[in-house]
Amino acid sequence: MKILALYARDKVDRDALLRMSSKEGKEEYKEKIEGMHVGLSRLITEFVPSVRMTLPQFIAFCPRMVPRCVRACERASFPCFQNI
Repeated sequence: MKILALYARDKVDRDALLRMSSKEGKEEYKEKIEGMHVGLSRLITEFVPSVRMTLPQFIAFCPRMVPRCVRACERASFPCFQNI
């Protein structure tokens, strides 16, 4: 939120982002962002539309997706690649 505040052109948006990133705004953040399941794109387009950043800045800001191992089948009763 603090990083997004750097890119907010509107003072009201900037103040809201800084407030929600502070200890005092913790409950507001939980209610407005976590409670409503607001993702990054919705946050920027609907809640703080004055945020302006280039595509490389946005990509650098986005959380990294970590690869994870996935099995071909989850049920033991399904015979998947057991004889390989």
